[in-house]
Amino acid sequence: MKKFRSFLFMCLIILGFLVYNSQKATTSINQQNCRVYFVDRQLHKLVSVPIASEKNIEKTADKIISEIISGRDYNPEILRIVPDIEDGISVRISGEIAYVNLSGKLLGKVNISRDTEKLLVYQIVNSLTSIDGVEYVSFAVDGEPRKDFLGFIDMRGLFTPDYDI
Repeated sequence: MKKFRSFLFMCLIILGFLVYNSQKATTSINQQNCRVYFVDRQLHKLVSVPIASEKNIEKTADKIISEIISGRDYNPEILRIVPDIEDGISVRISGEIAYVNLSGKLLGKVNISRDTEKLLVYQIVNSLTSIDGVEYVSFAVDGEPRKDFLGFIDMRGLFTPDYDI
């Protein structure tokens, strides 16, 4: 009987150790490094910068949008093209889609060109899809899907990342 208790006690210790390690592994998976994409100073390409994710996917998406809006003005290689407008960009995640809502006021402050629009769109798309589980990005302006964004890209579909930009 004493041997059985010792065996049972050892099994419980091992089981506890395995459960602890599996929870630790799950936490580290959730604490992945994401990437925020910024526009280079010459408006030619996107430059990625790693950031730590938050505890949940929604907070990570909010952190990425906040980073995009605040920019990296201290970095001479990066140009901020998203104006800092209160409530200019919001994001929510549902399944594998990030739904991004842009305010018309924000779009009115963006310097419009085909290249600027493409960089702005893929800055957001590439950044949000760096979150584990987010595969697509959908855009709306003032809560409504629109065909034209700044006039060059059809915004009605789902966007996937383009790392060649």
